[in-house]
Amino acid sequence: MYFDQPTSEFLKRIGQCLGDYSELVGENQINEKSAPDYQNVYFCYEKENVVIMDNHRCALWFWIKNTDKKLKYNIIHIDTHYDLGGLKFNSKISRDQLDGFTLNDYLHYKDKADDKMVYFNWANYLLPFIDYYNQNIENLYLIVNQNADIPGETTLKSIKCHVEDPKGYNALSSLENLFDEKANWIINFDIDFFFKDDIQLYSDAFIEKVLAQLKRFKAVKNSILTIALSPSCCGGWENSFKVLEKMKSMGVI
Repeated sequence: MYFDQPTSEFLKRIGQCLGDYSELVGENQINEKSAPDYQNVYFCYEKENVVIMDNHRCALWFWIKNTDKKLKYNIIHIDTHYDLGGLKFNSKISRDQLDGFTLNDYLHYKDKADDKMVYFNWANYLLPFIDYYNQNIENLYLIVNQNADIPGETTLKSIKCHVEDPKGYNALSSLENLFDEKANWIINFDIDFFFKDDIQLYSDAFIEKVLAQLKRFKAVKNSILTIALSPSCCGGWENSFKVLEKMKSMGVI
């Protein structure tokens, strides 16, 4: 699968929407049309405890740089997909390397010089955080639109993993029940949760209520909110951007 490449005009619209954010990728965007996997990155905007990306490839790097390693966090993953693909067997990557990576290092890292694919993609970034920063994770809550077996079972045994909503029907009540202003939160949200290709799965009213919960979590001290637009899973950039604009107007971002 490839993510739809945004036009220069669309990138301009995103930049205008996120005008008070810092763009971290800039001229270092990756667009490998011949790549056999999920490695393209077109933008990554950051402001305080929020980062907004075209896909979730940058999320791991942001968590590494912005979590307080003295604290434990609860992760809520809200997505159409589990994003729990694993890293390569016998990988050479180390915790020290991860800690020292710049974003450019992270995006272009290959385990071997002759590897054709970059190492981290939008489907394998979650387990490395659980593996290498296990002591900083209290719970993992999965709210997904995908009724399938969860990959990464061995790794997930090392933490408290909760499948809150395997079909995405109860996302709102799950978020309401999980909220705790005294806990530390990583909210990992993919806009494709609201879509099945070009079909919007939920009413506008329901979407606004879920976004209001994200705003509530974001306001908690030490919280981190990572957001992916994932246009190829939402029927295109316009659908993703419509939700992004709603998040902006509601003060979520």
